[in-house]
Amino acid sequence: MVRRLWARLLLLASLLAAASCSHSSPLPPTPTAPTTTGATAPAAAFTLVVDSRGSQEALIGLSEVTVDATASTGSALRYLVDFGDGSTVNEAVGHHVYNTAGTYRVTVTLTDVKGQTATSVRELVVASPLGAWLYSGYLSRTHAVEVRTLRLTDQQGATVRGTLSRARERDVIVTGTLTPDRQIRLVVDGLSETLEGTVPSVLTGGDAIWALTARGGFADGETFTFRAGVGEASSPPPDAVLKMRFFSFGAPFAVKGFSPVLFDGSTSRGDGLTYFIEFGDGETSIASNAVHPIANEGTYTARLTVVDRFGRSDFETAPFQVVSLITKGYYVEWDGQVVGDFGSGSVLLVDSQSGQNIAGRLYSQGVFGDTSCCFGHLFTGTLSGERDIKLVFADSSIVLAGTLYLGSPHRTLTFTIAGGPKSGRTLGFYYRDGY
Repeated sequence: MVRRLWARLLLLASLLAAASCSHSSPLPPTPTAPTTTGATAPAAAFTLVVDSRGSQEALIGLSEVTVDATASTGSALRYLVDFGDGSTVNEAVGHHVYNTAGTYRVTVTLTDVKGQTATSVRELVVASPLGAWLYSGYLSRTHAVEVRTLRLTDQQGATVRGTLSRARERDVIVTGTLTPDRQIRLVVDGLSETLEGTVPSVLTGGDAIWALTARGGFADGETFTFRAGVGEASSPPPDAVLKMRFFSFGAPFAVKGFSPVLFDGSTSRGDGLTYFIEFGDGETSIASNAVHPIANEGTYTARLTVVDRFGRSDFETAPFQVVSLITKGYYVEWDGQVVGDFGSGSVLLVDSQSGQNIAGRLYSQGVFGDTSCCFGHLFTGTLSGERDIKLVFADSSIVLAGTLYLGSPHRTLTFTIAGGPKSGRTLGFYYRDGY
């Protein structure tokens, strides 16, 4: 029995030793699931720049359009830039000049290493300077209103051709050259003149403004601000109507430095009129009517020019006279209104005028009770309203108040005397050139 027990113990010990040896060997690797990372989709972005000025619209045959898609994101990108007129490039940056006006869809398409794509699209307007361009304005150099229509009718590459029309003048040929940075130089036949400037950033839409400066000729140095024409006219041409009113004591002429003159062109007829009133003294207005005093005496010619929205114009002139109250002759007693004992030698002489104020001398035995009419009594006078005049004397309390009439056939002064020996009596004068 003891032997059996001993045998079992030996067997158990051998089994334990075998188990210990097997656990010291390395274990085979356990397989794991692979880790996958998804590729980021590309994003298309690009800038579109028109010529070196950054214009909004491209010029056909001239403006270099640059598409820059380098701001796009993605892995190992391939680029396709489509300019919308059949031209493409396979670069991140592309340059192109358009030869036909229109609106184009500029498209950038990206493809990454995984075959994923992205697209970005922008519209671009390509324009031409061809068409009618209208100008009307007052030229300081010539002291006159100038109305011009520039019609560009043909463009071949960087060369444009057309005509220039001026009011009441024959049309002349214009040939122009476009250069980078949108510069243009137009040669005007027959005027020894060129027009130079920059083509506007925007030409379409009807609101374009184009400034061109004249070099040479009668308008040298003047800048003409042309606006885009609005199409062909279907309405009658404009008709200028100039009316005038003189706020000068009922006169058909003005008193220098005092009389406001109304120049009224508001009854002129036409479609979308622009007004230019030349007062005749070098001053102007662009209102349909204006009130303006004239500083110096003389004969003047007012001129109204109206221009409709199609660039058609008409004008009307009106001559008028501006007088001074300073007498080259004298205001002499007017027999038809004199109360008989005033004598025949009463003379009123105006020496100076400043606006509504006058100053001078009155020679009149009857008014002052002088023994001689040859003593001049100094006065200051004030004009008011449209006809009123009042004279105050420095050496007397006598006042003459009355009306001034500057119409035809005579300029007349009619006074009522206040104070002195003839108070309440009437004294009348008319203007006679020389005494």
